[in-house]
Amino acid sequence: MPPTHLLDELGWRQVGRRAPEAGEIELRIDALELNYKDALKALGMLGETDLAGTYFGMGIGMHGMGVVERIGSGCTVSRSAMC
Repeated sequence: MPPTHLLDELGWRQVGRRAPEAGEIELRIDALELNYKDALKALGMLGETDLAGTYFGMGIGMHGMGVVERIGSGCTVSRSAMC
C-alpha cells in the first residue's frame, strides 16, 4: 500500500520467491480485480479498525486469475486453474 495514499502510486512490485510450504500453492497472477473497497483502503479511508474481522483485512485484490506454478506437499490441485 503506498504510504502517500495516492492511487497513482499503486502498482506491481517484485518480491522474492519462496517454495510453497505444505498446503500452499504458488500462483503466477495474470489478472487482478480491484473494487471500491480496495480503493478506499489505498486512499486511507478504511483502516484496520473498520476492517477488523474481515477475511482480507488491509490486503487488496481479492479476485484474480493466474496459473499454478508450484504446489506444496499435500495439495491436490491441477497445474492450471482459476483462483
